[in-house]
Formats: sequence, C-alpha cells, structure tokens
Amino acid sequence: MIKKSIISIAFLILPVALFGFHGFTANGDSVITLYVNEPIVLSGYFDSDTHAIGTIYLDLNNNGVIDPTDQMMMWGSFYDGSWMDVDEIVNGFYTESDSEGPPFSFDVIYQVEDTGGSDQIIGHFLPLSTGYSISGQITYPSNAEGLLIMATPSSPGEFMLGDFTDSGGNYFIGIPDSLINQYWYVFAMDIASAFPDYLGPLMQDSVYVTGAQTVDLALIDSDLSCIRGRLQDDLGAALPDDIAIEIMGAWFDGVNFVMATNSIRTVGGNGNYAGLLNYGVVNFWTIGTMLDELYPLYLSPPSIDTTFSAPQETLLIDITAYRADSDIRGIVYLDDVPVDYIEIDGVCPLGSNYTKSYSDGHYGLFVSSVPDSYDVFVSPDDIPVGGYVAEDTQTVVPGASGVDFHIYTTGIAEHLKPTNPVVKLLPNNPNPFNNKTTIVFETNSKTEGELSIYDITGKLVKTLERGEFKKGINRFVWDGRDDNKRLVSSGVYFYKLQTERIAESQKLIYIR
Repeated sequence: MIKKSIISIAFLILPVALFGFHGFTANGDSVITLYVNEPIVLSGYFDSDTHAIGTIYLDLNNNGVIDPTDQMMMWGSFYDGSWMDVDEIVNGFYTESDSEGPPFSFDVIYQVEDTGGSDQIIGHFLPLSTGYSISGQITYPSNAEGLLIMATPSSPGEFMLGDFTDSGGNYFIGIPDSLINQYWYVFAMDIASAFPDYLGPLMQDSVYVTGAQTVDLALIDSDLSCIRGRLQDDLGAALPDDIAIEIMGAWFDGVNFVMATNSIRTVGGNGNYAGLLNYGVVNFWTIGTMLDELYPLYLSPPSIDTTFSAPQETLLIDITAYRADSDIRGIVYLDDVPVDYIEIDGVCPLGSNYTKSYSDGHYGLFVSSVPDSYDVFVSPDDIPVGGYVAEDTQTVVPGASGVDFHIYTTGIAEHLKPTNPVVKLLPNNPNPFNNKTTIVFETNSKTEGELSIYDITGKLVKTLERGEFKKGINRFVWDGRDDNKRLVSSGVYFYKLQTERIAESQKLIYIR
C-alpha cells in the first residue's frame, strides 16, 4: 500500500472529475490562476447519481484542451455526503475545500464526464514568488516533458514542493523564505507514466538553498528486467485501466545507497501492468498501489517485496484488491465531544483502507466482507500532542457498528476497552515516510523486550524501546533519527521486535 507518500499529495486526491455532475467550479470559476499552496474550493452538482469518478490531465501545451499528448495524472472516486463533502449530507451538491492548495506549479485540466457530456475546469498554478529557488533540467533523456520534480527540505516535516518539466525538460521551484539556509533534496518522479522505459533516482541530489540554486537531474535506463502482472479484484475481475502501480527499489553496495522508482499504470482493459527496471542498479523492489485511486471501492493491497536473480529476468506478480462490500461504523469523540476530520484506519492481512469522521463525529470505514476481522484505530497523526485514545486498537468484524473512539487530551481514562491481543508485528504507517512513522505491535501478555531500528547492513541505528511492553497494543513513533538524535540518510531500514515469545522484523523506507 502506498498512502500519503511522496506522490500521494493532498492535491492529487481531490475529487475533480465526476460522473453525473455539472456546474463544476474551482473558487467559483471555471478557469483559475493560483500560486502554489493557495486555498482551493471545488464544488458542483450531482444529477441523479451520488457516486462520482474523474480524471486530472496535465495541460502540457496550455491550450485548455485535452490533447493526445496530455498526460493523465490521476483518477478517483467519491460520494455525495461523504467525509470529503463539506455539507456532509446527500443533497446533490458537493463541496471540497483544501486550505493548503496544490503543492505543484503546472497547468491542469479537470475533466468532468457524465452520460450527457463533459464539463471542465482549467487551472493555472504558479510557483512561489520569492528570491529563493531550485531550478534545472533533465539532462537524460533529452526534452523530457511532463516529469514531476519534487523538492523536500532536510528539516523534519512533510513539506514538499514541485514543478512539472516543460518541453525542454526544464523546471523551476520557488522556495519559501522560512525554509532557506538548509539542504533540500531534489528528485524526479514519473507519476503520469510517460517514461516507462526509465527509472527515476530518489534522494540522490541535494542542494543548500541560499538563493537561486541549480540542480540538473538524469533518469536511469532500464536493462529490460521486468515485473509484470494483473491487478484484479477478489472475484478475478480486472480493475479499470489507468490505476497507478508504483515499483520502488533500493540497494546498498557497501559504499553507495541507491533508490529508484518506476510509475506505471494498468492498460488494455484487462488490468495488466508491466514495469521495466534495472537489475544492475537496484535489486530489491517493493510493488504497491495508490490507496487514493482505489478508495473507497477496494482495499489497498499490502505491498509486495521481490528481487531479480539475473539481468533481463521477467517476474510475474498478480495483485489482488478486495472489493469494499461492507463497512465498519462508529463515532469519534475528543474529550467526550464528537469531533470531525479524525482519520480512522483499518488493517487486515488482505489490505487496508481509511476514512475520516464527519457529521458530528460519525465515520464509515469501507472494508471487504472476506476477512474475519480488522484492526481499527485512530491515526497517530490525528492524536493531539500528549493525548491518547482510550480504546486504542479495536479488533472487529466487517459490518460492525458502534466502534467508537474516545480521544483525551488531559486526565486519565477511567475505563479502557479491552482488546483481543495476538502476538504480531504490524506494518508501519506511513511507508515510505519522510517525517515520522508509527510502528504497532500486539502482545498477548506483559513481556520484556526490545524494539530497534537497523540499517540495510545490519547495523543498529536506534533503540526505540527496551523494557516491559504492556498487554495488547503497543505503538511507537520513529522520527528518522538515530540514538545520537541525528537524522539518518534516506534508505531502507528494518525494525525488529524481540520479546520473550517472538523475534520479528519488517522493512521500512525513509525519505528525507
């Protein structure tokens, strides 16, 4: 699963092109011009349907028309009256508000398609106007238009900015005055899948921003090593075309650490995908889907790890996304008052999904009816500093209701709802991450143990906790720092849980 990763930015998951929808506007108009990170409000009217699907296109030649050369960035699905809908009721009117706005500078067309025709919004998003910037060119391949160039500061946080390359492969990213005098990491990502024969190196180029800085980038050739397969649901039916598959790799040769990625999409009407990679550059690969493209119709499948045994080898890996044909419902409270916009996550061995509370704290988490149970919990990012959740993780069956959560900012909860503990180490979330990630595990009794982080060579990086772990859910956050409180380098790490009963480890990816 790839959720809220470097390509799962808030702007990219805005519901923007809708089935059975009309009167589509952004900030009250059909053509808008904004600077990066300025607020944006999308709104429009449903006809008879309350379910909407849509697409976002890069307007490469800035002509306001979807041409054959314009790249599709994203498509998604949402519902009238969902937590994303500001008015929270099913009334045929939809409004989505994003106070931070798009993080990228580019020209875009929001395509609205329904049975009676189409509607569009044209957006022009401009880079920040400051005296500080990072700019450059893609030197290989030449004239690489439509690549997303991302920049993220070395200081802790999830702040990212970006620009799409023009017809000459050039880009420009304005940097806020408040984030200068530090290193910024710059990398290229092909989120529109326009360069499937190349890999994008991650986090290998950095620059100390004190003014107008230049960073040129180059993609990596494939050597025809290939991962291919089919994206299907649990009944064996193919998922739609144009769903993003992200293949991310990492390798350490004893001297240098290399990370690379290839973004591809399902094609051909049968769910097929194929990604060309390079055995000689990277040979540890993780395959994942974009949760926001599958939401809310499917669970996001767990990521799959694999390696090549020889150059130009083809690996066949099918991916199954389980249909979200059931739900789990409840109410979220903050100091005993219903609270909106708190993220609720649900995880099982077959996949995961998420939602947010809305309409006086109510939430509905779409899940599959196939698994016996789900671990459901409040996202650690939405728990106030110093606060806690009385119920912690709840293990419930599909279709359960009354699965409530009580978040407290002060005092001690008088009653803790019991869990059904099992000894297991769960996947960290988010993964990859660039600010902090949460590691969760369950124990069936109080036990002595140690939770530690190791690098890819097996060297101990950070001891997160040593001592007695409580019965039930244990949750710890790693902020990417070692035992000396220094930020570690980008790369693949392993977290290991050692107790009296088990010794387990899992992989995580840190991106600075």
